[in-house]
Amino acid sequence: MRMTTTTLLVASLIVLCGVVFALPRADGPPGKDAADDLMSQGHFREAYDVYRALVVDPATPAGDAEDALPRGLDCLARLGRPDDM
Repeated sequence: MRMTTTTLLVASLIVLCGVVFALPRADGPPGKDAADDLMSQGHFREAYDVYRALVVDPATPAGDAEDALPRGLDCLARLGRPDDM
């Protein structure tokens, strides 16, 4: 009886691990490439939101933040929002 319970427990754990690894992973927030694509498509408001998030996020690599700042300002200029700069 003990062997059967242990075997069932191990089999259940293996199935559970398989299900967890098979689940799709959630994508993180949009990054610099997504913002660049939005900007090139003329979606300046959405691109600005992504660039702003990149600039204020301390986890953003320095190079990406340095690139995002002038692009975000460009989006504001194209949106006619110079007072927000």
